[in-house]
Amino acid sequence: MKVLLLSGGLDSAVALLSYRFDLALSVDYGQPHRSELDAARRLADRSGVPHEVLTVVFPVAPSCGLLGGNDLTAAESVVPGRNVLFVALAAMRGATEVTLGCNADDQAAYPDCRPEVLGTVGRACGVSVSLPLLSMTKVEIVERAENLGIDSGDTVSCYRGTNCGECAACKLRGVE
Repeated sequence: MKVLLLSGGLDSAVALLSYRFDLALSVDYGQPHRSELDAARRLADRSGVPHEVLTVVFPVAPSCGLLGGNDLTAAESVVPGRNVLFVALAAMRGATEVTLGCNADDQAAYPDCRPEVLGTVGRACGVSVSLPLLSMTKVEIVERAENLGIDSGDTVSCYRGTNCGECAACKLRGVE
């Protein structure tokens, strides 16, 4: 089963509308930008791909990265192992192939957006990991989104869920 990890952000939206999937899977892990889950549902509905949300409840709320309110730079926003967890959850859900919207701009600050990390995790979980946007910059992804008819209001990439223009995600996307 081909599963897309659909955050509701721009990158995974572009992947959703560019490739074929059996399931779009979102994860509610207590992220402050919870409006991205609503965006993911709307995007999946638009594409006709079945959508599920898995909820992860931590006994003690993590205080790292964006979960701790640290979102001004990419390095500060890192939630260690977030994509590792998501790939494992997709594998437990029955995925044989897991696609993520990681891009060229993600790799410096986010270790679990790197192909060597995700490839190792995929092998450990018995799934193949696909990163079709890995060579694209955010600017190129914005262009592709426009070509696919994705309006900026269709997605939530802001770590605060408000298009604040201040967090690392807004800065990268060019939101002011």
